[in-house]
Amino acid sequence: MNKIILIIGPSASGKSTYVINNYLKLDAIVKEKPFKYTICNNICLLGDYLVNKRCIGTDTLSMAVLPKLIEFIKENKDKYDILIAEGDRISNRKFFEFISSLNIPVDLYVFNCSLEESIKRRQDSGSNSSETFVKTTITKTNNMKQLGKRLKFNILEKYTGDISKNNTLLF
Repeated sequence: MNKIILIIGPSASGKSTYVINNYLKLDAIVKEKPFKYTICNNICLLGDYLVNKRCIGTDTLSMAVLPKLIEFIKENKDKYDILIAEGDRISNRKFFEFISSLNIPVDLYVFNCSLEESIKRRQDSGSNSSETFVKTTITKTNNMKQLGKRLKFNILEKYTGDISKNNTLLF
């Protein structure tokens, strides 16, 4: 791998939308084993980005997928040009420290939106998650951003505002 892109942010901040609009092409295919991942133009996107429902990307993976992700990346780090991972499944210390140990350049995209906007987007998509859940994802994003700084990731921040007006967010 020449680069790893990690995308974190509060719930409904536009992480999956960004991946779909900027990396998913017509020739994308989803592999099922050892977990769902999407391949497109020698880019490996962790999770299923071709499923047509609210939960896409790493949200299609089990919360217990971390050991499989780490093993998969170890075994395939020379196979793909870029690895892209986003969302809650990858927002943890063990995964970030593992990624750092690979000595591959890492871009950490940090998405942010207001608590109110996040709740509104979740409700608009049919989710009934609590305000407490959304606040937890905001705190987790801030903590992971600080860890990314300590691990010397290249951090790019984006306030997504109202993504319904512009679904292509470029860093």
